[in-house]
Amino acid sequence: MEVDSMKVIFFAFLLIQAASLNFSSVGYAKNPCTDDYNKYCEGTEGKPKQRRTCVKEKILDRPGVLKTLSAECQQFRAEMKDLRQDCSDEIAKYCSVKDRKPGENLIQCLDRRLPEKSDDDCEKDVRQALNLIKKANQGAR
Repeated sequence: MEVDSMKVIFFAFLLIQAASLNFSSVGYAKNPCTDDYNKYCEGTEGKPKQRRTCVKEKILDRPGVLKTLSAECQQFRAEMKDLRQDCSDEIAKYCSVKDRKPGENLIQCLDRRLPEKSDDDCEKDVRQALNLIKKANQGAR
């Protein structure tokens, strides 16, 4: 029974941490790439499909532009690459796009589902990504 109460306490802690983040009107925390992406994809805030298309076409498909992104954004992108690799089983099992709640991004989904079962590397990557997001949001307050 003590293990179940620890899970409840851990989950409550995660909810408090998530609530402390500064969420935008569409339910996403500002991440370390938000300002960089806004520079190249003005007018796509709150429009996830248009945003992804713009980021791909104007940033990801242009190596020269990738090099101009802020150090924080580059660090976050590297962390997300590690997360997607280390959490591939968890993503497939719990957090594919169809498994997420409306407005929930990948990190939020993994954070919500991790207490169920997680690989240590995956949990470490999610915590690091959350810390980078929290840091990005501290400057936005």
